[in-house]
Amino acid sequence: MKYIALDIGQCCIRLDRPACFAYLGYGDLATFPPEMEPVFVQYEKGQIDRGQFLAGLREQCHRDWTDKQILNAFVLMLGTEMPGMAETIAEIKRAGTSVAFFSDASEYHREVFYSHFPAISSQVPEGVFSYEVGCYKPEPPMYEEFERRFGVPVLYTDDREQNIAAAQARGWPAWQFTDIDSFRSELSRRKLI
Repeated sequence: MKYIALDIGQCCIRLDRPACFAYLGYGDLATFPPEMEPVFVQYEKGQIDRGQFLAGLREQCHRDWTDKQILNAFVLMLGTEMPGMAETIAEIKRAGTSVAFFSDASEYHREVFYSHFPAISSQVPEGVFSYEVGCYKPEPPMYEEFERRFGVPVLYTDDREQNIAAAQARGWPAWQFTDIDSFRSELSRRKLI
């Protein structure tokens, strides 16, 4: 079976970090507050569990947020579905190629993504996630785990240049995602839709 490796953030969904941070009282920040990022990274890499993440955020940020407030904020971060991606995945599958997610994500974001974006997630039951592997892309163990489970993909797309470069260095056919129309053109050029 052949697979396309598909990143989630900024490819399947439009992340909305400012909504998350505003909900937590940080105004319109676009990047993580410095005190928050280390705890978030540990959680996305599976180095701490959900309870440790929630407690760690409260401690590092010196806030008395409830678990529900924190989790609601991190739901907001997932933003909105990338228009046209659900239909594109369906076309890929009709043309005979499977899709597997390849994403830096915590177990909570995976859970929320699968429940909030079923038009996309119901078509892609499998994937490799950073919280399972213990590191982020472009670290080699992420790519190694994808290869172990799915083989070298027929195409990998991600919005981050460094992840594309690491994939290409491994011999993966890779393309940097910018928008759905360009992605569809690339799929068509490669005869994947």
